[in-house]
Amino acid sequence: IYQSILIEDYYSYLDILYSIRSDLQFASQYNEDELHIAAKEAAIAKKVHGIFSIHYARVLTDIGNSFILTGKHDLGYPYLKEAYDFYEVRQLELPKEFIEIVSDFAQYHISIGNYEKALNYLLKEQSLIKDYYGENNIENAKIYNRLGKLYFETGEFYKAEENMVLAIKTIENTKQTNNKSYISYLYNLGGLYYKLGDNKKALNYLIRADETLEKINPENSEFDIAKIKEGLGLLYIKYGRYNQAKTELHKAINIQQKLLGENNPQLASIYANLGQAYYNANNVDSAVWSLKESIKILETVFQPNQYRYEKVLNHKKNIYYFNNQFDSAAIMAEKSLQLIKNTVGEKHTDYREALYDLSRAYSKINHPKTTEYIRLTISEDKRQLRSKLSFLSGDELLEFISKQLYETTHLLAYQTNKTPNTSGELFNHLLLLKGASLRYSNTVLSSIKSSKDTSLLNTYQKLSNLKATLAKIYSNTNGKEGILSLEVEADELEKQLVKKSAAFRDLDNLFAANWETIQKQLKKNEAAIEFVKYDNWFATDTDTTKYAALILSPYNKQPVFVPLFNEDQLTKVLSSISQKQLFKTRSNELLGEVQSSPANYGDTLYQLIWQPLEVHLKNTQTVYFSPDGMLHQVAFKALPTNDSTLLIDKYRLVQLLSLKEIKQQTAKKPLTSITIFGGITYDANNNEQISDSAYYLLPENRGTTSSFSYLQGTLNEAITIQQLLKTSSTKVSLYSGEAGTEERFKLLNGTAPQILHLATHGFFIEDKSEDKTKGSFSENAFTVANNPLMRGGLILAGANRAWQGLPTPKGKEDGVLTAYEVAGMDLSNTELVVLSACQTGLGETQGTEGVFGLQRAFKMAGVDQLIMSLWSVPDKETQELMELFYSELIKTNNTRTAFETAQKTMRAKYAPYYWAAFVLVE
Repeated sequence: IYQSILIEDYYSYLDILYSIRSDLQFASQYNEDELHIAAKEAAIAKKVHGIFSIHYARVLTDIGNSFILTGKHDLGYPYLKEAYDFYEVRQLELPKEFIEIVSDFAQYHISIGNYEKALNYLLKEQSLIKDYYGENNIENAKIYNRLGKLYFETGEFYKAEENMVLAIKTIENTKQTNNKSYISYLYNLGGLYYKLGDNKKALNYLIRADETLEKINPENSEFDIAKIKEGLGLLYIKYGRYNQAKTELHKAINIQQKLLGENNPQLASIYANLGQAYYNANNVDSAVWSLKESIKILETVFQPNQYRYEKVLNHKKNIYYFNNQFDSAAIMAEKSLQLIKNTVGEKHTDYREALYDLSRAYSKINHPKTTEYIRLTISEDKRQLRSKLSFLSGDELLEFISKQLYETTHLLAYQTNKTPNTSGELFNHLLLLKGASLRYSNTVLSSIKSSKDTSLLNTYQKLSNLKATLAKIYSNTNGKEGILSLEVEADELEKQLVKKSAAFRDLDNLFAANWETIQKQLKKNEAAIEFVKYDNWFATDTDTTKYAALILSPYNKQPVFVPLFNEDQLTKVLSSISQKQLFKTRSNELLGEVQSSPANYGDTLYQLIWQPLEVHLKNTQTVYFSPDGMLHQVAFKALPTNDSTLLIDKYRLVQLLSLKEIKQQTAKKPLTSITIFGGITYDANNNEQISDSAYYLLPENRGTTSSFSYLQGTLNEAITIQQLLKTSSTKVSLYSGEAGTEERFKLLNGTAPQILHLATHGFFIEDKSEDKTKGSFSENAFTVANNPLMRGGLILAGANRAWQGLPTPKGKEDGVLTAYEVAGMDLSNTELVVLSACQTGLGETQGTEGVFGLQRAFKMAGVDQLIMSLWSVPDKETQELMELFYSELIKTNNTRTAFETAQKTMRAKYAPYYWAAFVLVE
């Protein structure tokens, strides 16, 4: 009507054109109609307003952004550039409008993947905003958030986190949290933590976004609801709750379809995540359908030369994988990597994933460039690790190592099995993984303690107090309300320490470690063995987890790779002896079990683990070795080489958490102080006023008995050690009976003795949670039940009350000293901890970081060496071994020599059962 009858009413005609173009865009109908309408709109605006009018510039800006948002970047750029030139000349008279066009230009460059130019425009926008609005304005929050998102895209997570946190703090300082922008900022920061693997924080910020949304209840908030539903779906996938994931993702799809129609990039993302949920739930057909739906949308939005088209290629690659079409999958992976390099460059966060995907695809088809691309992936892993070591908390770092770097371990180990020339790189990779995971626990404490920085020391003290508070909350029967925010606060304090600690700014030593360095430390007749566990996803058998060894001697030109066994073979042997009862006595009356066990138990272990290595250990006398996975449960010294000889007879075996820790041990300073816990009373005074119990922090399958019995042998052992050391100049502190409390142990925090000897019950509870696909998604999925440090520990005075589910006396600890509580202490003055208790060396194995249990906890607390047990040993023989050990220690001041001498003496008298359970880990 306007066109044919009221053509003179140009303003109304422009309104109509704008409305049509906007509706076409909103309905995702990207066709010639939209192009025609936009061109007519610009021409009429130019005729009505003139090229020097702000109204014309606004029309140009709107049209340009319209095309850019719909993926037609080439069509949108000329409109946007003309508008930019207009505002740039008039920036002094139109500062607000100039800020907006600079922001639009930044978004344009982000859309086409030109992040370097985008960053320049964002920084320019930030400077303009501060000049125009001042420091404390909501506009500053917006630019912080956009910078954070850009840094996130380029993998600069430290800067991403810094800016996203500033966005939230700025908007909180302006007291304008009741708006949808704040919800978006919370959601974005949660997404960053999800990417970093910190699901605890991701959940925290997702919950805060959801709570804020409920509080303000704005109109048209369905888009934010959909984002939160998608976020929940991702977390469900992470925790294996695939049915819940599918439910939430389908809800998000329905909302997005209602709001934005069938064809929009946000909907494509949700379909892709839904595909992942279906695939993980073994529903391949539905996974393929979901990915095809995502592809259908993305191909209408993005052109093959645009960065976002990489998602199309990636989805197609996954579909080929699902159908075992690995040649085609490799072609898609090649195209994806090339597109990323051509558009966003090698510093983008997706570059590493593309390298890994191509390496994996090449491995599937035995491509000649497989090793080359694995090396490129490792190089990128190192770059990211160097960045993350300088700002991640301990939990975040371990998540990164156990996921991303362990992925590369799988690839490299498999490739080394085929092409032994990569054995040196695999050895170096394992050194880096173990060194990085131990670096945090071993370095931060000593760095802080030696610092004269009052702020640093105060932050550490605040963190220690907060972790102690968390430990108490974990033990509380009244629920865990508010625990996520406290855990997030603890992580933030931890990260402040990492950022401020000088030790963490000097990373060269960590990255310089290599097999050549280790080799130079080996003397004649010495060797080093790095065991590796890896998933072999090429295998056709049911168990794809394999073990191998890398052997290094002073004469090797490179480490020797020796394939060993499948994990199910080792599991079968270790389970051939029934599980030990943890709680009746330290001896557990296991002698009968051992005598009735299969006679070839030790022989079989030898054949699996050590016999294949013997040919490479000729003339070797000392072997340094670092176990992996289930090998932490093996008593290597007791493995029989024949009917009369054990490994302890043939080699000097030195067990290390990492071969990077190899050192020729010399005599230390004389023993000056030792604290002993033994002969502890586990029952408590039932008349005391009570509060809450630690009972509920433990899984229902916590044990086979309702209480712990008194161990007379531990008192005899403690008194024997005390008497031995009375003649020396050693200060001996003995806590027994009701004095052996958890409070007494925690008083050692920061003032620990040279040696700490703990003769008591120990426990480790396996995670036997229900099938994750049937579980419910709640805070419990993110709290102590899933933390292996909460399922292992030591039993101290009065613990029976808590273990039985009875309340604990007010103002007192419950007596259940978990590994989590130990890890939060400062025991850096302690050179040796002796855990004379059952199964204290056990724990869950995660990635290559070693055993998550008391072993790791004491290392995290700063202890240098540990003596632990793999099974329960009768009191009499335990006491005898410990007496021999301390007698030798007084003479030699050398832990390794004293322990070896004690075990060899026992070896001459007893079967391995009575002495081989105890292992020294350095």
